[in-house]
Amino acid sequence: METKELLKAIMRFNDRACNCRVISDEMRVVSEYKSESIIDLKDADRTFLELGFRHINIKRYTEDNNTRYMPGTSVMSVEDILSDISYRFESFSSVRKKLCSALGGYTEAELCAFIDVAFALMYELEIFYVRLDSIFGITDEQRAMFDGEEIIQYNSIFVPYVLSEVQSHKKGDIFKDQKAFSDIYEYLFSMFYSDDPLEQITFGERTVNGETVYGLKLKEKEATLADFLKELCSDKIVDILYKKKYGKDKTYLAESLKCAYYIAAGLETSI
Repeated sequence: METKELLKAIMRFNDRACNCRVISDEMRVVSEYKSESIIDLKDADRTFLELGFRHINIKRYTEDNNTRYMPGTSVMSVEDILSDISYRFESFSSVRKKLCSALGGYTEAELCAFIDVAFALMYELEIFYVRLDSIFGITDEQRAMFDGEEIIQYNSIFVPYVLSEVQSHKKGDIFKDQKAFSDIYEYLFSMFYSDDPLEQITFGERTVNGETVYGLKLKEKEATLADFLKELCSDKIVDILYKKKYGKDKTYLAESLKCAYYIAAGLETSI
């Protein structure tokens, strides 16, 4: 099975599970509602298993009465691990120096940008429960579709935007609108970062060993988001980053980073 199948399986699960999907329609954010919600993990579980994951699949996490479904282990979600790594990288010079030394081809700003974009990707793939009385703009007709006080929501904007851009490029179109891309990212994720990661990252091609791929890459270097996350999966990086809160042994962290890498690979295309 190809690594790209993981992203597809997660998105299929989210589409079936959610009563509300928030999407971008001609630069407007709109909500699509459906009454049916099917929490069926069989397809996603099979994909994780066939790709060799032992500890990780889509899990249900409940904290402070908030329930979410997202990729992770029984201990911690991939999203929360990437958020914690981002915090440690920015806050602790010892972690920052070790990562910069081990990943010698990147500047601090480039590493920070890659980690932040990886976190944003995982953040959008989560689905969550939301109270109907807290939703602005829902019509009486839409509200009448539901019996309970909560529905399951999925924000589907950033990932489909990237996939659309990648497929358009494969058909021969050229990425032109950096401002629109930056505006979308800032609208969705600006609350999570101090420096704009898109100062370092854009869409582009990179060619290594005769293979050319198109996707999210550094502006100044031949490295994509998937390239970076693949490096992050290495034993030496896992040794640097591992903490017991991530899981009882290093395989929990290693599989979480591998999951993020496979998902990022699903956002690239070969040219």
